[in-house]
Amino acid sequence: MCLAIFKPAGERVPVSHLTEAAIANPDGAGYAVAVDNQIVIEKGFFDGALTLSEHLETMNHLPVSIHFRWATQGNVDDTNC
Repeated sequence: MCLAIFKPAGERVPVSHLTEAAIANPDGAGYAVAVDNQIVIEKGFFDGALTLSEHLETMNHLPVSIHFRWATQGNVDDTNC
């Protein structure tokens, strides 16, 4: 089962939480954020939590939805992430 995390605007998700999520759900991660009235989706984070954390730091002022995948079917790739 996948794991979803909601990060409110102005809050940070500790790298330790992202690391634990990536270990428990190792089949990729991604996020969605609303920027200028458009939903921006970035996915394909397979290298652990550090790169994802760096992306999130640039959006600290915005609410972000984060997804960690545990593949139950389908390929483990950027598309399904």
